[in-house]
Amino acid sequence: PEVPAAAADPEPAPKPAPRPRSEVIDFETGLAATPAQAPAPGTTLAPRNNLAMLLMNAGRLDAARREFTALLKHSRATVGDDHAMTAIFMSNEGLCLSRMGRNAEARAELEDAHARLLKIFGPEHARTRTAAERLAEVYRQLGERAKADALSAATGP
Repeated sequence: PEVPAAAADPEPAPKPAPRPRSEVIDFETGLAATPAQAPAPGTTLAPRNNLAMLLMNAGRLDAARREFTALLKHSRATVGDDHAMTAIFMSNEGLCLSRMGRNAEARAELEDAHARLLKIFGPEHARTRTAAERLAEVYRQLGERAKADALSAATGP
């Protein structure tokens, strides 16, 4: 018997044509190749931070560190060194450095990030507290228990 037209498999949808090279986003610079498609300055920062965090959490620490380094350069160039996003990215890079066992570098980055976040948000803000927790852990790793305890006590439970 013949299959009714309604029950027949539908034809597969045509695949979209590949985007022309001039429309492909260059994630290294965070800019589209054509000016009409270029994102506003700073709009690629959060997705790049997300990428770096995903890489870090997947254990790809070297790749994450490279992404954080490029991200911070781009952040400083687009929103400035004193912007909250830059300070948050610094805190995230400090966490990456600590996971790499580079605690002296992590300490410097986290101390700077924490100081900036204190100035921007104050001590009770979640981002400031996160940076303080990360810094306290690095102090512990470096054997600076008194500094870690003092910072933990200052940030509360």
